Amino acid sequence: MNMHTAVAFPHQAHSPWDAEMRVWRKAKFRTDTLWAQIKGRDATEAESDNLDALSEAETQAWNRLMYMPAPDCAALCWKLEQTMTPDEDGYTGSWDAKIANLILKDARQLSTR
Repeated sequence: MNMHTAVAFPHQAHSPWDAEMRVWRKAKFRTDTLWAQIKGRDATEAESDNLDALSEAETQAWNRLMYMPAPDCAALCWKLEQTMTPDEDGYTGSWDAKIANLILKDARQLSTR
């Protein structure tokens, strides 16, 4: 998963997608902040436990977004960036067929609007 890539998301309307995106952004910010604080040293046990909890919250929010229908092309683009942006080694992740099929379903539905 390429969940540590910051992505601009211009969608502004108030919708379930927007609410979940705010949850994910907040969780990602908190996770990234703690990662930055412990970079270059061993994490304490408390930091490690906190990082596990923060990472779990971020992952859960990310999963909810991925399984939620994309309300518009900007949301579809976010999903594509999350799944298709290469990692530092130049590879994209291997995704469950359900995720891939949901993204394709989003693209089909948005293309008929």
